[in-house]
Amino acid sequence: MAVLTVSAAVAGILGVSSHAVTSQTSAQTPQTPQTPQATIRDYYAALASHSWQGASNLLAPSLRRTFSDAPDGWGNLVSVSHVHDLKGNPDPYDEQGVYAPLYAGYSDLWEFGVEVTFAYKKVITSYSGPTVRFIILGKRHDKGPWRILSIGTGP
Repeated sequence: MAVLTVSAAVAGILGVSSHAVTSQTSAQTPQTPQTPQATIRDYYAALASHSWQGASNLLAPSLRRTFSDAPDGWGNLVSVSHVHDLKGNPDPYDEQGVYAPLYAGYSDLWEFGVEVTFAYKKVITSYSGPTVRFIILGKRHDKGPWRILSIGTGP
């Protein structure tokens, strides 16, 4: 069993306690976030600790492939801080069926605006500094875990 220690500074940024957090090995079942907000917090906490696998596990498979192939993906990220202002609502387009082709098999879609500060090694598609990300999350077949389906920079 591995233990990930969350520093007081990172813990304060992410809104979690600074005690040691136990992460499960692959032989055990990992903790699954129970809310969309917890999924977002866990995702950015994983990025902040450079746990690419932990962050990737919270993404839908299609988004996982996109990020793994991106030129400014995991390897270009230096730090993540100041994750806050998780404002979310059920996605109005979900009820209208607008996203049906994009997120087939996912339901209970939620959209969040998140303020976050990134530091990158070099500028490729984003500058270092504060930014807003728009995140769409959903559950697979109403019963599965929350997954991040989309992360965008603007409406």
